[in-house]
This record gives sequence, structure tokens and C-alpha cells, in this order.
Amino acid sequence: MTSLVYQLPTVLGTLAGMLVTLVSIVNETSPTTCLVKAVAAFAVFAGFGMILRYALTNIEEQEGSRRETGQGDHSSNTPELTLESVRPGASVAELLGEAPSNSLSQEETTAA
Repeated sequence: MTSLVYQLPTVLGTLAGMLVTLVSIVNETSPTTCLVKAVAAFAVFAGFGMILRYALTNIEEQEGSRRETGQGDHSSNTPELTLESVRPGASVAELLGEAPSNSLSQEETTAA
């Protein structure tokens, strides 16, 4: 995945430039206008690819640092939740291991 992340600006810019060129040729625009549109599309989408590349590499670095420090390891007293381990009708408080609040039970008895 890392190799694809570093190629994002080139891939996105190239695809956008080729698509704009194709649409411009189909619409029979002049070659100069076609070139200007293709270069503009390449520049915009290459810039967008650079932003995506920065965000994705930043996320990967953060996950790597969490693994090194042990923060990403959920081996503490709370078990890891998966779709198979969650039973239907379980409250969020139960899943997070929190004690139920007394104020909610008092509100239910007064409302009835």
C-alpha cells in the first residue's frame, strides 16, 4: 500500500488530464484550449493527490508509533469487541464496561 500512496499525485493527475483531454477532443475544442484544460486538471488533481498522500502517510506514522509504544495494543482489562462478540440488544454502556447510571433508572420510574 505504501508504494501506491507515494504514487497518488501522479496517478490522479494523469487520469484527470487524460479524461479532460478525451472530453475536450470529443467536444471538438481547439488544441490550445484542450492543452490548457488538461494541464489545469493535472495540476489540480496532482495537488489533491499530494494532500491525500500527506494524510495517509501521517496516519501510517501515527499507527506505527502507537504500535511501538504499546498504546495500540488492547490487551488491558477490556476485551476486544468484534461483530461476533456483540449480542443483540446490548447497551453501549455494557459494551464499554461502564457501570449503569442511577439517574437513568430514576427517570424511568418517574416517567411510568
